[in-house]
Order: sequence, then structure tokens, then C-alpha cells
Amino acid sequence: MPYQGSWREVVPQAEAFRHDLLVVPGLGEPYLPLPAPEAGLEVSGDGVVMTSLRERDGWQELRVVALTLDATEAIVTGRFAEARHADLRGRPGDPLPVTDGTLRLPLGAWEIATVQLRC
Repeated sequence: MPYQGSWREVVPQAEAFRHDLLVVPGLGEPYLPLPAPEAGLEVSGDGVVMTSLRERDGWQELRVVALTLDATEAIVTGRFAEARHADLRGRPGDPLPVTDGTLRLPLGAWEIATVQLRC
């Protein structure tokens, strides 16, 4: 849809109107007891958006993008003790410091970053 305003107004609106995951209980009997619910990862930061999260070789692989003209910082919190950079193909890189389940990841303008996390 054409828009004459600033792109900075569009990005937050696109995130606000993204549809949430729809979960519907099944009708069959479960084969195994379900695990207890627990908190997952939280990703925050000015202009930071999570684009993917998957399991890879015993690590959680998280990809984030900075939708900003200026440098920003992604703050990732959760139940993990180790973190490392990964390239866009998922190959492991340098370790990253984790403090009390929090990773602070500096990002440049429009930077895409992939990190791998492990308990």
C-alpha cells in the first residue's frame, strides 16, 4: 500500500498488526504427559525484531535484525548460560558473554545477527 509518511512510522505498525500464533487444543488423548509450562526467550531493544528461532545441534539459534538508522542493542533473556555468534549459514563463531541469563548484543544500523544459545 503506498504511503507518503516516514518509514519509521511503518515498522512499529507492521509489528503491531502481525497476527499472533493461534493455538487450539486437540481432541485426542495425549500419548505422553505434557511438560509443565515455562518461560521462553525474551528479545527486546530499540528497533530490534526477532526473525527466527530454531533448534540446531543442541543449541537454540536466534536471529535478530535492527530496524534502525543508528546503532542499537538487542537484549536477550532466558534460561541459557552460553552464547556464541553464528554466521548466516549457522556456522559457530566467537563466544559471547552471558550474565545471569542475559545477553547484550550490540547491533549496527540494519544489522542482522545470528546467535546460538545453550543452557
